Amino acid sequence: MAQEKIWKWNPKVACRTLEGTAFILLNSRMLSLNEVGTFLWGQLEEGASLEHLVGGVLEEFDTDETQAKEDAQVFVNTLIDKELLIEARA
Repeated sequence: MAQEKIWKWNPKVACRTLEGTAFILLNSRMLSLNEVGTFLWGQLEEGASLEHLVGGVLEEFDTDETQAKEDAQVFVNTLIDKELLIEARA
């Protein structure tokens, strides 16, 4: 069985969280995240798998597993596309 990928912050990002909103800066581009995005971003600082993120969302927010999986996958893919996440090396 294939090992699930672990994603973590690109070491080139700068990040500040103010009043529950994460602001991420990379290459003069800034992204602000909502409450769930800020939660997920925090989980990814040291590295996390998609399964770990989904579990965290289910514990912290009122949602179902299908929605949590879909939202977490879209979130991670968006951050990868924006070069904000890199694959952590085992």
